[in-house]
Amino acid sequence: MITIAVVGFLFNHPTGIRNVGAFKVLSRQREIKIHIITVTDWDGYRNEELAKPDDSIQFHFLPPRYLSKKSIQFRYYMKGLYRKLKQIDPDIIYAVDEPVAMNSALALWSARRLHKKCIAFTWENFLISQRPIVNAYEKKVIRRFDHIVAGSLDAKDTLVQKGCLPENISVFPITGINTRLFRPAKRKTRSRKTVLFIGRFAEEKGIRDILKAKGLLKEKCNFLFVGDGPLRGLLKGISEKENGVIVKGWTDYLSLPSIYRSADIFLYPSVPLPLWQEQFGYSMVEAQACGLPVIATDMTGSREILHDGKDGFIIPPGSATILAEKMGMLLSDSVLRKRFSDNAVRNAERFNNSHIASLYQGLFKKVARG
Repeated sequence: MITIAVVGFLFNHPTGIRNVGAFKVLSRQREIKIHIITVTDWDGYRNEELAKPDDSIQFHFLPPRYLSKKSIQFRYYMKGLYRKLKQIDPDIIYAVDEPVAMNSALALWSARRLHKKCIAFTWENFLISQRPIVNAYEKKVIRRFDHIVAGSLDAKDTLVQKGCLPENISVFPITGINTRLFRPAKRKTRSRKTVLFIGRFAEEKGIRDILKAKGLLKEKCNFLFVGDGPLRGLLKGISEKENGVIVKGWTDYLSLPSIYRSADIFLYPSVPLPLWQEQFGYSMVEAQACGLPVIATDMTGSREILHDGKDGFIIPPGSATILAEKMGMLLSDSVLRKRFSDNAVRNAERFNNSHIASLYQGLFKKVARG
């Protein structure tokens, strides 16, 4: 049996139930034992689901220490991580906080001291110009990991540009989705279709483009916004004036499938910023698994997930006119919408937990043989 210690904050997080999915599937196969070392809480948030007994996987909780309230993902570490890793005595340590995060550096240092293999995960999908000393440190540290999992092809390209050897990189997301939880509903004839957005109500998420496209759309439909963020006031103000705009706050993860199944189309029209681009977009996969065609802008996530013109549309960022056009096509044509829906459900299976678990199984065996 191969023992893996997975280290990172993202399990004690609002989406922690999702993030642990593929590791639970893998651990149930009994060839690989998974220990997840995560934080006691993340900036005050505590995922109570993790405290429930689970025969397939073992959780360990360590207190986080934040060295800064800015970019805390990169500037925190787990107190007692080395001692915990020494106690578990894994064959492989898997750091999922990004290679340049302080906690990943601590995991790597622990691995070297304990003579263990160490893997890292990254979503970073384009080069960011940093101070020379930071760039030099980043290039040095990524070469010290025995292997790196890139969440996308763009992330792999970025690693290669930083000097990582292509043969030391695997490409797949950090976890999959539960397609037994996220599944299509029985189709019902609705007099008024619903267009759905789930995410942060922020400029970079394309909220204003959705509102502009709404004004251009000829078909009558409801717009459901689920989430929170700086543009919440704008959306609430519109919803109070217009019956067709509904705004809901964040919901727990297990309630999401019913929200997806209440809609007909899912929107993900993010707009890139100088220091940020969408890295994947699990909500697109979840929406597809529930049978929703997705309209998304041309960035890493949509290119990894969607097949333009088959299970969704990929459009240029910031184009409300094209967004309205694609929405109109799907809302007015039930045959096209059904074809996209059926294709979307099949496509989402590429990202189910069982498939991602099988990729991890192959990777861990390869690195353990090493």
